[in-house]
Formats: sequence, structure tokens, C-alpha cells
Amino acid sequence: MSNLPGEGKEKILIVDDSPTVRLSFTRQLSQRYECSQADSFMDALDRLRERDFGVVIADIHMPRISGVELLRKVVENTGKPQSSWSGESIALK
Repeated sequence: MSNLPGEGKEKILIVDDSPTVRLSFTRQLSQRYECSQADSFMDALDRLRERDFGVVIADIHMPRISGVELLRKVVENTGKPQSSWSGESIALK
């Protein structure tokens, strides 16, 4: 049996242009989930091409392209239809 960090944990992608917000989400969620971070729409798309995430949490108000647009692209590319809205963030499960 391997002891690799994050092995067997659900993967979450946290997308926000604020490093403080990304770090806050990561600190809160990393005990139970394997968290990855992206600071932009393009960074998020690159990470989504690299691996499969069970949940994407995205800031609604990001420069250039919003988190809402990002999640529309995720749904188009993965077919994952569920989303949750909360304050300034949106999560796709």
C-alpha cells in the first residue's frame, strides 16, 4: 500500500485570482480533499486538461473571463452538470 499524499482523496480545483482566497479554501479543504489551485481561466483549463477533478470551485468575478464562463466550459467539455452558488463563488460537482 502506498502512502502518497492525496492518494484516494477526491480532487478539487480552486480557481480564484486572489492568492489569499485560494490559500484559505485549500487550508480548509486539504484535510479531506486533494486541492489544486489555478489563478486564471487559462490556468484552470490547463489543469483540467491534465487531470480529472470531482469538484471545481471558481470565483465569479475574475479578470477577463468570469468563473461562470469557466464552469460553462467545464460542463461543455466534461458533461458535469451540477453547480452550486454561494456568495462570490460557484462550485461545480
